[in-house]
Amino acid sequence: MTLFSGRRRQHASALVLTLTSALIGSSFALAPSASGNPAGTGLVISEVYGGGGNSGATYTHDFVELHNPTDAAIGLGGLSVQYRSATGTAEPTGVAPLRDVELPAGGHYLVSLAGSTANGAPLPVTADQSVTGVNLSASTGTVLLVDGTLAYNPGVEDQAGDPGLVDLVGFGGSNTYENAATATALRAPAPSNSSSVTRTAGRDSDDNSADFVIATGGALSPIACGDACQAPPPPPPPPATELAIVEIRGGCDKPCKRRHRHHARCGHCDLPDGWAERFLHPDPWHRRSPQDLAQGEPGSVRVR
Repeated sequence: MTLFSGRRRQHASALVLTLTSALIGSSFALAPSASGNPAGTGLVISEVYGGGGNSGATYTHDFVELHNPTDAAIGLGGLSVQYRSATGTAEPTGVAPLRDVELPAGGHYLVSLAGSTANGAPLPVTADQSVTGVNLSASTGTVLLVDGTLAYNPGVEDQAGDPGLVDLVGFGGSNTYENAATATALRAPAPSNSSSVTRTAGRDSDDNSADFVIATGGALSPIACGDACQAPPPPPPPPATELAIVEIRGGCDKPCKRRHRHHARCGHCDLPDGWAERFLHPDPWHRRSPQDLAQGEPGSVRVR
């Protein structure tokens, strides 16, 4: 494509090429690490249900619900919901990478997990994604929201502030939890086949025992994002970088070769992969070096 053309002048200013450079941009917030944000400033795990399909189950499938309590959309791409048993010390055995969508401000995102249609009712809303290979315990375990899609071992006991975590919930008798303060009850309470642990109004004080309560009956009602969760917008156009011709040619000072009466081509020098250059000149018979062109020779540059 033709980027620009210069006008012939006796002492023209330096010829430059507008060269686009790579840039990754985004219009949404990134999920912070798992540190307390009682003001509601980060993505959190809002509900965990692990009794799906069991005898006496409320629903046929386990689920984990996420919540965005902030006033800006949060991108879920690159994050994952992970599960480890209550006594586990190794990497989680269940990993569910999240879809690359934006969770709107104030929104919820529902991940349906393993289950059985033998017992319980279907989830009351359509889940935003389904990962049947992750099977939660109904009463005790650890659910992690990880900044990454590979199995992540956070260690055991208090994990508040772990930079690899966005959030973590240890419930029942889990050996891993968030509890920055000394307390008798370190973990979220123990749910059952007919109940979940649910976060109180998006609160995250880095204390699972204080931030979660048991939900049963009508309170055990997950919320999904649905059509409100959309793929993130494309990044904005990258900014331009101006380079003189000689810079683009890696400092090469070999002369330009005349091709025919309407243009001369600079050859014999390597260009970056995928590049070609052509200099158009009113005077096609004059041999010029890239330095001459960079010092003000008029012309245009085609790049592909």
